[in-house]
Amino acid sequence: MNSKVFLNLPVDDVNRSKLFFEKLGFEFNKDFGNENSVCMVLNESTSVMLTSRAIFEEMIPKSGYYSISALVFFYEFSNIREPS
Repeated sequence: MNSKVFLNLPVDDVNRSKLFFEKLGFEFNKDFGNENSVCMVLNESTSVMLTSRAIFEEMIPKSGYYSISALVFFYEFSNIREPS
């Protein structure tokens, strides 16, 4: 079973954040994201979604106060075969 982790971080400006991390040498997966988020690849199994603050806040449960600064999603790909 292959697992992937997508860490979601809020940013004020998605495009500016992407440019910053590109200058540091990070690559982005164009298959994930839109005008509200981009997918920065850390390694084969871990990526960081730089998400606009407004969209990020919609993802957080409305519990009265926020102790969560990042959301992590785990995806399991059990039906994908390893390359031979």
